[in-house]
Amino acid sequence: MTLDGITLNAIVQELHAKLVGARVQQIFEPLEGLLILECYGGADFALLISVSENPRLHLTTQAFENPQAPPAFCMLLRKHLKNGYVISIEQPGLERIVQIRIKHGDVYTLCVELLGQRSNVILVRDGKILGTLRKGTEKRPLQLGQLYGPPPPQTKLSLFDLEQQPFVERLTQSMENGLAKALQSALDGIGPRLVQELIARAQLDSAQKSCTPEELEKLWGKVDELAQQVKVGVFAPQLYFESEQPSDCAPFVLQTLSRLRAEPRQSISEAIDECTAAQHTESFFEKQSQALRSVLKDKLKKVNEVLKQVDEDLEKARNYKKYREEGDLLMASLYLMSRGQSEIEVEDFQTGEKRKIRLDPTLEPVENAQHKYERYKKLKRGVEKLEARKMELDEELNYLQEIESHVEQAEDEATLQAIFDELASEGYIAQPKAKREDEKALEPREYRIRGYRIFVGRSSRQNDELVRNAGREDYWLHARERPGSHVVIRNPEKRAVPNEVLVKAAQLAAYYSKGRNAGKVPVTYTLAKFLRKPKGARPGLVLLMQEEGTLLVSPSAEI
Repeated sequence: MTLDGITLNAIVQELHAKLVGARVQQIFEPLEGLLILECYGGADFALLISVSENPRLHLTTQAFENPQAPPAFCMLLRKHLKNGYVISIEQPGLERIVQIRIKHGDVYTLCVELLGQRSNVILVRDGKILGTLRKGTEKRPLQLGQLYGPPPPQTKLSLFDLEQQPFVERLTQSMENGLAKALQSALDGIGPRLVQELIARAQLDSAQKSCTPEELEKLWGKVDELAQQVKVGVFAPQLYFESEQPSDCAPFVLQTLSRLRAEPRQSISEAIDECTAAQHTESFFEKQSQALRSVLKDKLKKVNEVLKQVDEDLEKARNYKKYREEGDLLMASLYLMSRGQSEIEVEDFQTGEKRKIRLDPTLEPVENAQHKYERYKKLKRGVEKLEARKMELDEELNYLQEIESHVEQAEDEATLQAIFDELASEGYIAQPKAKREDEKALEPREYRIRGYRIFVGRSSRQNDELVRNAGREDYWLHARERPGSHVVIRNPEKRAVPNEVLVKAAQLAAYYSKGRNAGKVPVTYTLAKFLRKPKGARPGLVLLMQEEGTLLVSPSAEI
């Protein structure tokens, strides 16, 4: 969604009708660059102002979580605007600027500049700047106390008093770069999308560098039609859907979006709010997913580095038995040794070959033998510790890889939140804030095949729950030697599960694993009564005491 001057004009008309005379009850800044003004004027309204990735201004019904400590600009707005009354909402021409005047003792102007990366919100009193949501730039410093001056207006033709001859002259003088660029540089309030719409309505080509008189007449007719619509303020807000998801919106029907399903909305705010809410959800999901992937990538890298070092240390220490052998050989050869020797050659009574052994010349013969035994015991203890550490690291590596698989397969924010909570409880990331009372527990994926209920875990902790709650005769499946979800087939009748059901469940286990993109994946299955959870083991880890079999299947979630 792009917010051009005409769309903003439709928004301002709506806001003027609903908010002028309303009282500002509270102000929030839930996210960086996002303000919410809660107002009451016969009904409750929430005005959203965003200057972040998607600059916009509209009424909203979205719920945002607010920080415990309001940011400085939010506090400034509360100080001066809370309990004040909105007295006017204006848009200079079709500029992407809105000036909201609020009376609270003095009269304040909240200047909302929706200018892409230069978007900002500026609080002004008596013409002077009291504060800004964003810092100024070198070209436009916006210092506190200085007089506020809006960005200079664009020298374009206004739709409010547009005439044919000046329009045609302006257009034909700048067509060397194509009709689309010429049209956008000629008219105020027209963005790239509306430019393409006007050209499509006139059945012209956006790249053409000249127009015949007939084509200019046709284009003027479409431009004048739009200008009259804007002057009268008649809009027909539309919400456009792609793959059943809101993907765009406009203040009227767009021919250029005819490939999408369109639904009318009562107001332009409603259309924008629904569209941006869907985009925000998708964007937030991607950010959450990427954040978890980044954490896991970092943790996996560290575990692999430590594991590599442990393997190297084990390789060095695994020859510890030779020190016991050398001690035995020295004890059998004490009569050949004397203090001051640095080396001795003796016969290895196991192989019959000669063997050289290094000695400490400062030690007595028996002390050299004892030194070898002590070295043997120390290295043996070290190897035992290293092997135990290697087991811990292997288990941690498998756990993190399984978590990574769950993140890759996650389909909604609730699943990512459950994974986040699990990682927090395991100490990998900071503890999350307390859950809301209305927050529902995450349910596993559920499928039904020929009357059998099949459950697929969404997280390692949920995998544990599936195993813990499984009946002894329930079937358990998991992709063989691959991180992935546990799959459980409920079998309350304790009868033989049909092969078709086993195969479908195995396909689910393969699909919700690291083998999703493989051609064929081996899937192990057994009865739940043959599973054991080691004491103190990480979430999702179970031991198979008996395996029923393995199925080679193609990953699929289609039932």
